Amino acid sequence: MAAEELTFQLANPEFLTILELMTGQRVLRGALVFALIAAGVYFRYYHGVIFEQNHLCQIDFPAMYAGGKLAGTPAIYDPAAVLNLERKSIGCENQILLFIKPPYYALLLSPFSRFSPRAAYLAWFVAMASAAGVFVWLWPGNRWVTLLATVWFVPVGDSAIGGQDVTLLLLFLSAGILLLKKGWLFSSGLFFGLLFGKFHLFFLLPLFLIRKKLWRTIAGACAMLSALLVISIWSAGGGLRRVSAWYNVLQDKRIETFVEIMPNLRGLLVYLPGLFWYALVAALALAIFLILKGSFETAWIAVVLGGILTSPHVYCPDLALLLPGLLTLTRLKGRLTKMWAVWLLLPFAFFWTPRWTYPASLAVLLVLMTVETLWDAKAGEHGTIAVPILPVSRPAPVEQLS
Repeated sequence: MAAEELTFQLANPEFLTILELMTGQRVLRGALVFALIAAGVYFRYYHGVIFEQNHLCQIDFPAMYAGGKLAGTPAIYDPAAVLNLERKSIGCENQILLFIKPPYYALLLSPFSRFSPRAAYLAWFVAMASAAGVFVWLWPGNRWVTLLATVWFVPVGDSAIGGQDVTLLLLFLSAGILLLKKGWLFSSGLFFGLLFGKFHLFFLLPLFLIRKKLWRTIAGACAMLSALLVISIWSAGGGLRRVSAWYNVLQDKRIETFVEIMPNLRGLLVYLPGLFWYALVAALALAIFLILKGSFETAWIAVVLGGILTSPHVYCPDLALLLPGLLTLTRLKGRLTKMWAVWLLLPFAFFWTPRWTYPASLAVLLVLMTVETLWDAKAGEHGTIAVPILPVSRPAPVEQLS
């Protein structure tokens, strides 16, 4: 009987017409998404390569190249040696391009330094673009939507084109969050430990892990950090003394340039230093409140958002770390927060608007998340979420525990 009904429907002209319309809409929708993705890739390539890559010294990669060349030597944190190597290998130097990554990072970069500067940059660009691609593949939800958001999110393109490593940290962050949701607590901690390359942006992460009682995740992070410390001492070319030299180069005033373009509170209020400290305390208070009282999703998003707003050293490529959180907010129920997250994903939030627009918009997002958390708490929709450590080899996913 079922076969006869199916045959009747397939022979029905109205059914065939509806099927053709649905197929046509699907093809049209797919073509539109593909066109938008292609336009985003072309826009980033044109905007980055044409206007930036004619002068390699105007991006951050020469410092990474020099770090790879000097890996394992005492000169890795010697500004004069780094700038001299950049001048000899690339033909120019930029006083702000010092190697400021941890010592272990130089080992990661050393294979790329075996090539010429241009070839090394292209290889690094492919590696960072591939990291963004893996993020698109792993992140839950519609992959086409995630891909569309990724290619149009300006900081992702700025990071890859500018020779930075933020897309790699984006992959580590998303992997840690996804493993945490699946209940692989220790493994998630290993990926969180790899975020140490930009520790100043994740200084709120320990509070999140402690508040949620994620002791296995903390153990995994400590294990990774211990391994990175051993590698750093071994590879720094001078033991703990060279590791301390890394701290010294972080204090170099030459790397603190263009404060007015930083997309954080420091850049937003650069000309209002008195107001800055009040805004800093308020932002920290809101972020800590969300971590302590918010849902699991709200808490980890507040870790990244609060770190970016209050950290003293943030530039546009660092905002790529917001991508998982903004994508998550677009799927949550808060209508105003959802609309604001969509706005922050669009390129219009970066171009054709004043420079203070984006950090101000991030501050507004933090306030909106706080208001919605207070509203939900008042309505009794959720309280704080603690993830217990179950005495089993594979803990239950966070979604089930919450």
